[in-house]
Order: sequence, then structure tokens, then C-alpha cells
Amino acid sequence: MTDFLPRTIAEAAQAIRDGSCSPLELTQIFLQRIRSLDDGINSFVLVDEAGAVDAARRLTDEARNGALRGPLHGIPLAIKDIIDVAGMATTANSHVTSRKPAEHDAPVVRQLRETGAVILGKVVTHEFAYAGPPADLPYGAARNPWDTRRDTGGSSSGSAAAVAAGLCLGALGTDTGGSIRNPVSYCGGVGIKPTWGLVDTSGIIPLAFSLDHCGPIASTVADCAIMLNAMANPDRGADKDFSSALGQPARNCRIGVLRSFYDYEGGASDEMRAALDAAAETFRYLGCTTVDIQLPDIRDFVACGRIIVLSEAYALHFEDLEATPRRFGRWTRDRIMAGRLLSAKDYIQAQRVRHGLRAAVENAFAQCDVILTASALGQAPLLEEDGNDAYWQTRYPTIAFNLTGHPALAMTCGFSGDGLPLGMQIVGRLGAEPFLFGIAQAYETATAWPNRAPMT
Repeated sequence: MTDFLPRTIAEAAQAIRDGSCSPLELTQIFLQRIRSLDDGINSFVLVDEAGAVDAARRLTDEARNGALRGPLHGIPLAIKDIIDVAGMATTANSHVTSRKPAEHDAPVVRQLRETGAVILGKVVTHEFAYAGPPADLPYGAARNPWDTRRDTGGSSSGSAAAVAAGLCLGALGTDTGGSIRNPVSYCGGVGIKPTWGLVDTSGIIPLAFSLDHCGPIASTVADCAIMLNAMANPDRGADKDFSSALGQPARNCRIGVLRSFYDYEGGASDEMRAALDAAAETFRYLGCTTVDIQLPDIRDFVACGRIIVLSEAYALHFEDLEATPRRFGRWTRDRIMAGRLLSAKDYIQAQRVRHGLRAAVENAFAQCDVILTASALGQAPLLEEDGNDAYWQTRYPTIAFNLTGHPALAMTCGFSGDGLPLGMQIVGRLGAEPFLFGIAQAYETATAWPNRAPMT
């Protein structure tokens, strides 16, 4: 099986079903790729070779006995290092955290194991899923497989890099202001921030509890749907099949193009704007209609989101910050300490504004079925160009949908002249992930972007 390298969960699952590759063989293929390639990418913090091989052996025996658990049976996955995995430390890429192994899996990890996933290990995150990638963090920065001089985006940096490099078939990420969608935009692939609350965030180190989401990153829309089927909170999404609309035509879908989130002076690059225009044209080719829609100024969303993130993050970390501030990375410390300047009045007012912004997005769905806009403003920057000042200066088009809780899927919509992915996001109604996956897959099938991969 040394020549077999599946690019998707669906392809690997078919090989396991027909017996052409066992879970053990598949796991060994990816462990070997990690050993061979990850020194240059730095996506993994910890590789649990023994645990992965033991699990794969058990799943191989089950497969031979015809006891397949589903499409994730034997599929190697990686877990962002703010999510608890039993027997592994949850470091959050910080000197502040204990290195004591977690006693239990986070519920979302437990659910993945129960459906047959093999956990390869933990992957790099920005510190506390907030700030990176400066050199003063314990595990450094993941590097972009398309060009290792470039940023991966964050904070689910290792998750997106590992999937893009073919070191695993899927990974868990988290998203408080765009931390799944931003790295997917820079590294390629597909990632979704589900409806808020759809995936249980217990056992995950919080950043801002009222904005935090957990979601999958994979190579294709179908793979993300497969993962979300296993990840959904039994109390919120157990009655849904997130793959149910895959393969359906996109005809008659109304695409709301949200230009104001990227088409302004100093906003998206010319290449990014052209790629989004081309994506809208592809949807029209598929039989959709497009309409320009308006929402409140993106600066309102960004300001509101930042006040909430800073307030909630400071409330979570203030004791460690006051006692041992120099144990934090300098970017994390500088950002979270800004929360000291905010009052309860600021936080409450931001939450009030948030309700109005959520209502504005809900009202926009009277004109359209999904919203199309940028998920990043251009290609991945060089690592030395990605300074902390950019956090305060950039109008991130992703945080809006953390505020409102709507599902938002990021995927590649083109490539830059430097050969780097460009990413868009498609936003759906609350709880409408199956429809969102169907529309996204129709676009994916109509383009050549999923056929391109970094030379790793």
C-alpha cells in the first residue's frame, strides 16, 4: 500500500470498505508522512504513534469482521491543541499551561473516536487560540505547505497546514473570530464554523465563550459534512444528516453577494476581488441568481466583536496575566491586557449592538438563501510581514458571523499569481448546514480548485 495516498476521507473510507486498505495500513501511511514532511511544516505538537497504531489495529479487526462504524472508521485525524485528548497535554502553545495529560477526551473527540476515527495527535495553535505566530511561543509557528516562508493564518494554523500537506485526512479547529476560515483561506481546503452551539465546546480551552465554535477542516465539502455528522452535539444536531443535500443541483438558489465586507479602499487585493467576481459568475452558470446585499458597516461588526473577545478573554486569563505576565507570548499579553481598559458598560453595550447586527443578518436572508463574501482579504503573507499591528488595523470579514452565530463555510475560490490559495466564505441560515454544504459542493464540483495541492 506504499503508493496509496488518499486525498479525501471519502476515498479512504471506500478503500477500507472494499478491503483494499486497512485502518492500520492507512494510519501507518500518514504516520510515515508526518515523519518525512512535518519538520518543514511544524504542524504537529505531539504525534501519538503508539496510541494511533493500537486504535487502528482494533479498527482493522472490526473491519475484517464486517463491523464498520461508518465513514470515519479508520480515518486518521488531528486535533487542535486547545482541545482535550485523554493522555495528551493540552498546551494551547503557551508557557502558562500545565503539561499534565488530560484525563478525558473532550466530548467532540469522544464522538469522533466512537465513530471510528484514529487520533494521530495534537496540532499547533496560536497561543490560547488568539495570538501568533511570534517566535516566543513554545512550539513556534506552523508553516504554509504552499510556501513555507508564508503564514498559515490562525488560530487553527496546524489544523489547516496538516490537512493541506496531506499529513491527516481531517482536523478539528476552533473559530472565535475566523480561526477556521482564515487558515483555510491561506492553506486551501474546506472548513466550516457551524451554527453556534451545534458542536459541544466542553473540554476546549475557551477564548471568548459567547463566540467560540468548534468545526472540521478537510480537503472537500463532502469530507467536512462527514466529520460534522460525527461531531454534532447530540442535543442539537442528532436528527440531521449533514450530507443529505450533497450532489443536489444549485439551480434557483439566491446568492447574496456582500461586497461591502471586502470591496473598499485598503480592503481586498485586486486578485481577491477578481476571484470573488468569478465565483459569483460560476454560481450564475450553475443556475443561481446573484443579488448585491447590504449589511451594517463591517467596522461595526469588528469593533463589537473585539470588545466582546477582549472582555471575555481578560476575564478568563486575568489571574495569570496579573501574576506572571511574562509567561505569555508578547502578542497574546498585549492583546488580552487591552481588556483591562474595558468596563462592564462597554461589554454590555457591545452585547446590545450584537443583537442588532444579528437581526440585520437575519433580515438579509429575506433577499437570499446564502451570503457570499471574502474570508480573507488576499493571499497568505510572508511570516515576517504578519505583525501584531495587523490585528488592530484589519477589518476581518469573518468575525461578523461569530457574533451572529450563523454557519459560515470557507473554501478556495482561486489562486493568486504567486500560486497561493484565495478563500471565500459562504454563510447560511441558522441551522442550515445541509443546504450550505450542498451549495458549496456544487461550486466545488464546477471548479478545478480541489485538484490543486501543494508540492509536498
